[in-house]
Amino acid sequence: MQALARYGCGTAGYLVRMGILFPWLVLHVLGLYSNQKTKERFLKLFFGGMPLEDFGSLCFSFNKDELNKLIYPAALASIEEYRKAGDRVLIITASAENWVKPWCDACQVECIGSKLETKDGKLTGRLLGKNCYGEEKVRRLLEVADPKMYDEFIVYGDSRGDYALGQIATRFYYRQFS
Repeated sequence: MQALARYGCGTAGYLVRMGILFPWLVLHVLGLYSNQKTKERFLKLFFGGMPLEDFGSLCFSFNKDELNKLIYPAALASIEEYRKAGDRVLIITASAENWVKPWCDACQVECIGSKLETKDGKLTGRLLGKNCYGEEKVRRLLEVADPKMYDEFIVYGDSRGDYALGQIATRFYYRQFS
């Protein structure tokens, strides 16, 4: 979400807002403020009150202009290899589905991500349900797939939030592409 926020606000606007958010980020790092609350503060500060249609346009532009620059070429090649082999590929992310799902659709893979709450057609800055992070990633995965039904259940992760998925995988690769 940080890359999307920087894209939408510009570097100066992003840095000002991150300065405002800094005390809560410190509390989060110290374990005194939850991941969920930190994310919602971030969302409210950057996107709260934004019409959903405008956010959709921002996500579309970001996908077109920037997202592929953030994806490691080896990761994209791996996704394509699995997909061509007929394997089921899911992207499970704490990022908002609004901006990740269009990319997943273009890559012909499934997307599970955090959902944003709206009211009267505008983003509230809150999540609809829990942040798709850590154990919530596992819970959300189990809603759509049973890892035991597959010969192999391979997980690639790049953050602490992916360790819970790694625990139920037959193979877990951490920061394989970075």
